[in-house]
Amino acid sequence: MTAQIDASEVQRLVGALSADDKTTVAAEVGQLMNRTGMSPGELKVALELVDQLIADSVATVRQSLAEHIAESPMLPRSMIERLIADVDSVALPIVRLSSVLDDALLLEQLERGEDFQVAVAGRDSVSAVVSERIVSVGTETAVGTLVRNTGADVQAGALNHAMNRFPDSTQVMGAVAARPGLPLATAEQIVSLTVSEQCVRTVSDLMMETLVRRNDLPPILAEDIFVHGLERSVASIIKDSDDVAEVATLATRMKADGRLTTSLMLRVLAGGDHQFFMAGMVALSGWPEQRVRGAVDGAGLDGFRRLYEATKLEPMMFHAFRVARDEVNTARSRRGGVDEATFIRRLVSRISDEYSNISPTGLEEVLARLRRRADGTGGGSRVRA
Repeated sequence: MTAQIDASEVQRLVGALSADDKTTVAAEVGQLMNRTGMSPGELKVALELVDQLIADSVATVRQSLAEHIAESPMLPRSMIERLIADVDSVALPIVRLSSVLDDALLLEQLERGEDFQVAVAGRDSVSAVVSERIVSVGTETAVGTLVRNTGADVQAGALNHAMNRFPDSTQVMGAVAARPGLPLATAEQIVSLTVSEQCVRTVSDLMMETLVRRNDLPPILAEDIFVHGLERSVASIIKDSDDVAEVATLATRMKADGRLTTSLMLRVLAGGDHQFFMAGMVALSGWPEQRVRGAVDGAGLDGFRRLYEATKLEPMMFHAFRVARDEVNTARSRRGGVDEATFIRRLVSRISDEYSNISPTGLEEVLARLRRRADGTGGGSRVRA
């Protein structure tokens, strides 16, 4: 292609082509427009060809052009607007791929239905403004696509809105749960929703009801499995957070909801999550943080006993907490921490020795779960300082 052909010649040549030939030319022009280093003359002729092809009466020709030219950064705004205003098959590739579209144009496309919402939601980059609008007006599929898109700027408020709009959607909830960098409060909310509402419904309908009816699983045991599953999920999420204020807020909310249980607090402490354990003990006891820290980190036993009594956690579990506290403090004092599997095995052994013939409610279950965790860590994690 040269720059010697003027606009009238381009029109004449394109007009003489068959629809199939025009489709081929559209593909070639699209490849050219995505090429770097075009001369001004080449760009002029290419744009003249694009102009002629956009005006073609055959939709498949315009669609082929749109599919091959969508990613070109050299298309003028006027041509972009003509392509977007075309039929869906022509407009969608532009909406999905063009890097020159601004938020105003993208927001307009959301009114054209689910296909356009999904196209916008799946773009390489989606601004917070556009994301919020998709969450507000988009279909379940569009919102799920947006949340799964790591290139989309989806703020915590938008994530919460998505969960509130589609609380029963595995598509949306799964996308929120899998999103990298999920805020702690949102992560805790998704665990609560999926386990306590959605999963209880589906598991109860599909499994628990059948098992109970066959007398294979007593209802009380089914409930216990559910509660421990929730605690395990929450404890795992908590441990991944380094935001002190966020953790304290979460602990306060969980305390108000009655979810800072004895088994959860022991699981958190035994897992080496010093930060959330402190926040939880502050929330449960009502003591100032500095006083709680002194009781937990100090060498004396009386202060820790008074703190434990103030929390109203199960009295019979105090010795398990004391052993766990001592082991965690020892591990934290060592440079580089302690291999988690080794730490948990030693902790299980010490708690078992401490209780010897005593078996308080829930202790054996906690110990069994700690043993399974030690067997499954693979030695990769460490108790953090």
